[in-house]
Formats: sequence, structure tokens, C-alpha cells
Amino acid sequence: MKKLITTLMAVVAIVMCVPQATARDARVTTNLLAEMLDNFNTRHPEHGIGLMTARWDVNGDGGEQELLLSSMDTTVVEIYDLKASRPGNLVRVPVEQVEQATLNEVYWTPFLYAYKQFNDLDYNTDITLRHRPLFASPDLQKNTFVAMLDAEDAGDIVYPNVYDNLIFKPHVNRVTHISKQGGNELLYKLDDPKVIKTMFRGYDGGEAAPVLVPHQFLETHNVLQFSRWKSPEPIQKLTIDGRSIIQNHYRGWRIADSRWLASCPSAERSFYAVTFEPRQGKALAAIVCIAEGSVASTIDFEGWIEDGNSHWFGDDDFFAHQPEIMAMMATELGFEMYVRWPSMEGTHYAIWREVLDKWVMVQDDYEYWY
Repeated sequence: MKKLITTLMAVVAIVMCVPQATARDARVTTNLLAEMLDNFNTRHPEHGIGLMTARWDVNGDGGEQELLLSSMDTTVVEIYDLKASRPGNLVRVPVEQVEQATLNEVYWTPFLYAYKQFNDLDYNTDITLRHRPLFASPDLQKNTFVAMLDAEDAGDIVYPNVYDNLIFKPHVNRVTHISKQGGNELLYKLDDPKVIKTMFRGYDGGEAAPVLVPHQFLETHNVLQFSRWKSPEPIQKLTIDGRSIIQNHYRGWRIADSRWLASCPSAERSFYAVTFEPRQGKALAAIVCIAEGSVASTIDFEGWIEDGNSHWFGDDDFFAHQPEIMAMMATELGFEMYVRWPSMEGTHYAIWREVLDKWVMVQDDYEYWY
């Protein structure tokens, strides 16, 4: 039996959550992250890639935790006072004032998780989270789409009828919520089942995880056309020029292997999954976006070295867990990708958003394989 859990930072407007007085504004938070990232990269140009992040009470005052940014090997650290910092006025805590023993206790994560570390975020101020997109499991033969939520979480969706559109790749079509007796399962059907042939051309139900959204979502999200790799298509590796572009960005890291993931012509972007040769006891992989002949943004993943080889998910290599992209969106807060990827015990259904030259995860649902 499979079980799906939801790892969101709070409850969204659709489930009638009233934000706390101290809730953090999403736009301000995004701008702060962007400025802190730009500040770090400007101050440390040789260490501006492979960035890690953490929330920690480094000054030990028991108040709001500071936000820390670092190089991948954490040899270069910047600390920002979140209580005092505002967009246009960052306040840094001198790292010299913090004992090394304290910094050694910090739990570092890739920058991808920086946004989720703000568990006081007001979802009503985020153009995506206020609509709580739902990934769906399709049965294309029966024209049914079940929201990927367990019964408890599905019961929190007070108004399932508001989800009236289904998105997959560039396709958007109307759906209707179908009530189901005896449980909280959220079941939907396409209003016109004839669109299935076009909407999912080349895909079976197990290869697709379309996204359910209210129609208001489409007022702030431009659904983009893109092409993507799908098994068993031939694997396309980086060209010589592409390898050079990425290695110049990741100073000192040499590419071990690469695979093309997707391209979005209207945004002039191509995405690659890349692994690097281990270096100084570290393993590194990334999802790299190339635009106009240079690296536009990256999602960086740490690995570890065992018996001289890099390991990511048990005995599997990194490419066994590369993301499947279900949709791409242009928004005023940044480019977004809607992705599915397997970890060691289950499957993630996540939304990633571009912030300067990095990406952050704004939503993450998880389905356990049991």
C-alpha cells in the first residue's frame, strides 16, 4: 500500500487558513533570498556556486534564527540577521563573532530548501501556494484523475470544486470534481474526454503526473511549451561547448556524466542533469539551466564518497533519480517547474522556482512506496 504525506510549510488559503500576525510575506522573502544570494556571490566570486543554506540561532539569543549561506564545502560562510534585514538593507552578523564550535553544529542543506525553511510564510502572499496546486495520478482509460494526497490531507481541502483545470506540459483543460462516497479521495474527470488523446500523446498514465489548479491560478501563471526526455528515448549528452560552459561556471569541478532533460524554446532555456568527478572528499551533481550560451541557474545536490565512488540514493546513481518535468510556468516571482522524482523510499511531487541563479522548492508532496 502506498501512503502519501504532505510536507508543506503551512496550510493554504484554499483550506481557509487565517495567517498569523507574524506571517512572512512571500514576495519580501523571495527578494531577501535573492539579495542575500547576490551579496554572497559578489563578496566571494570564487565560491558563488554549490551554495548551501541553514537556519540557526548562531548568536544564542533564543530569538529568531539567523539565515546562513555558504560555499559547498562550508569554508566560506555569511550570516544574515533576518529580524533586522529588509530588502535593500541586509544586516550581516560577522562570522568572526561566532565560535567555530557553533558553526560545526549547523545543519546545512542545499539552497533548494531555503524557501521551505521559512515555516512562518503567509501562503496568501505567494502567487502559487495560495492556490495549493495538486499533482494527480491519472487513469487515462477511465478519464479519472486522483489528487496525490492521503485521506487526511485531502479532507483538509474544503472546496475541492475550485480545482477546475488540469495542466500537463503546455496543455490546459477543464475538469470537474467527482464526489466519492466512503472516503476523502479527490477524484476529477476531464469535461471533454476526447482531449486525452492530444493532452497525453506519447504518455501512458504511469508516465504522467498532471497538475490540478483553480482557474484563478492561470491569471498569474503562463503555461509554457517545452520538450523533454522520456524513457526509452536515446540519452543526449552535453556537447563539447556545453561541457565547457558548465565547467567554467563550476570552477574546479570536472563533469563526469550528463543528460539532457528538457528545453523551453520560448524562454531560450535547456536543462541538463550533470554529475561531477568527486573532489576533496565531496560529490556534486546538479540540474543546470543553460540560456543564451551561459549557465543561467542551477540546483545543486550533495553526495558522499564511498569506496572511491560517489553515492546518492543507496546503490543507485544520480540519474536514476533525475526529475521528470510535468509543466513549466512563467510567473512574476520567477520561472517555475513542476516535477516528479523518486528518492530512496518514495516519490516527490514538487514545485521549484528560480531565484537569481538558484532554485528553491516552494511545495513538496511525498508518496511512500508501501
